[in-house]
Amino acid sequence: MKLLTTLLALLWIGLVAEAEAQQTIAPTVSAIPIIWDTNTTVANGTVPLLLPPWNGGGKIISCSYYTTAGSFTATVNIGATAVTGCSAIGVSSSTPGTSSATANNVFTSASSLSLVITSASGSPNGAMFQVNIVNTSN
Repeated sequence: MKLLTTLLALLWIGLVAEAEAQQTIAPTVSAIPIIWDTNTTVANGTVPLLLPPWNGGGKIISCSYYTTAGSFTATVNIGATAVTGCSAIGVSSSTPGTSSATANNVFTSASSLSLVITSASGSPNGAMFQVNIVNTSN
């Protein structure tokens, strides 16, 4: 009887371990916002984007943006490569816009992401540019 109980316990542990190994964690959608208040002028330059060290990396899915004054052009880069669909975006309206990333949008845990601002004109301020990503925790 003790042997049967031990075998059942080991079988149960094996089934639980197999079930846990087969579980997948749903992707997480996150946002990396860059915000300029109305007292801060958007200037030409490169803004590094803070990125937690995700084991599996992730994918940029879109970019959202607006400005209450002036205009600027924004490009999201992974390393030195522009993300297709999130590059050369003209930000010039207070109506929020969104652009889908279509290619060159996969990053690893070792990748660096940045936002490159060019062509700032008319003292843009009260602006927001947000990089929307999807990643997995494991």
